[in-house]
Amino acid sequence: PRGSGGQPPPPFAPEPPGAEGERLFRRIWIEPQPRPVFGDGLGPLFNAASCAFCHLAEAGAVHPPEPGHGEAPLLVRLSVEGEAGQVLPEPRYGWQLQERGAGGVPAEGRAVVSWTERPGRYPDGTPYRLREPSLRFADLADGPLAPRVQTSLRFPPALAGLGLLEAVPEAEILRGADPDDADRDGVSGRPNRVTDLRTGIPALGRFGWKAGQPTLEQQNATALQEDMGITSDLLFLHACRPAQQRCRASDAAGGPEITAQELERLTQFTRSLPA
Repeated sequence: PRGSGGQPPPPFAPEPPGAEGERLFRRIWIEPQPRPVFGDGLGPLFNAASCAFCHLAEAGAVHPPEPGHGEAPLLVRLSVEGEAGQVLPEPRYGWQLQERGAGGVPAEGRAVVSWTERPGRYPDGTPYRLREPSLRFADLADGPLAPRVQTSLRFPPALAGLGLLEAVPEAEILRGADPDDADRDGVSGRPNRVTDLRTGIPALGRFGWKAGQPTLEQQNATALQEDMGITSDLLFLHACRPAQQRCRASDAAGGPEITAQELERLTQFTRSLPA
């Protein structure tokens, strides 16, 4: 075929590396439909419909806004202490309060945050203001939280430089461990060992809250499952608690909602973000 003036059309420019992963990062997922359509699979319980709703890709971490300037994306992690001192998920709501529901499954509830300003001064007299959050819960769908539940308010972390962290040799990370603060610098760094879901064996944690994930792929798959209700071949069940029957019924609906290739493309994109 010929373009204007009888000239052949210019060749299509090759797609830049990471373009497909970026599209997945910015995709707005929708609820499952009676007949499968592109981008469906959201829920049944979730906090956001897109990675980009919470994370700003190359930008830094999201901070709480000043009063009157809207709301920042946030979530609340939950846990209880077991009889042997181990950390366990909250019995009714699991590891995370999911504030939105899809496909007739009700949201688990709402976290309501208020802020109290605490003024102070640095040693040189420069004034500062700190904002202290106060957290309460409303509209809990499955009853009250456990009496001694531990709650942690979380804002989305920065994604920049994840590929560099992935490339740090394990021995280099372990060399910095100082669990007993032997050098008396006030820091007691401890490596975290977690299960690599691909291999089934313990591995060094590098990503996520408190280095809870050993690989960037597993970190992405966990965020998809817990934050958006998107299953993968790595985490193929939704984050439903035993009593959440309508939520659990969604696990019988079919296979993973993001393919292994799509998960790999998404991981390549997050790996490539500059520091």
